[in-house]
Amino acid sequence: MPLPNGVTPDGTIERICPRASWMGNRGTLHNEAREIVRAWTRKAWVTCRMSFNGRNRQPLMQPDRYTELFFLDEATALAAGHRPCGECRREDFTRFKQAWAAANGLTDGVSIGEIDKRLHEERTGMDRRSGEWRRPLRDLPTGTMVEAGEEICVWAGDSLLTWTPSGYNANSGPCNPSDSVRLVTPPSLVQAIRAGYSVQIDDSCTHSQNALVPLRV
Repeated sequence: MPLPNGVTPDGTIERICPRASWMGNRGTLHNEAREIVRAWTRKAWVTCRMSFNGRNRQPLMQPDRYTELFFLDEATALAAGHRPCGECRREDFTRFKQAWAAANGLTDGVSIGEIDKRLHEERTGMDRRSGEWRRPLRDLPTGTMVEAGEEICVWAGDSLLTWTPSGYNANSGPCNPSDSVRLVTPPSLVQAIRAGYSVQIDDSCTHSQNALVPLRV
């Protein structure tokens, strides 16, 4: 049975086994029985490389160590509110920090602590029913996650693709780029992507696009 350490785009930790591209850290979330007993213990939610400097994390979810979380791709990790790690992903971290600051009206000198504080407010303190969490599809950058009916989908620039732990599937029907949708990716991260932060999306995204019906315009 899979460990409870797979993360969905809305940040939920589930007993799923995603085809993981990235590992994540929110602190120690598990008990000695390797059960998830809390959602986070720190405001810095990061996304890490699967391997770095030969470090061995096996077995996973060891007592008194951080809980290893896993994501299908970076689009999933950002939607869940995780940003690049400043140690194992230094170049991505620098690009992210610059894009986030520029997109949100701050200078490059903004501390990562300030960014983490803002992201934590978006993850836990904002009303997702508010207008700030609704946008027309045509205004969204590629890699943004949104709600589409009962599904969570990634916006692929001209189409919606349904998220699953093993990859993306073609959405069930056409969509209108003027449709207003509810964001899953936090607003400040959507702004950072729009400002130029390049997001890794699972390869199944390209394969699924070939099976899509055209957009309604």
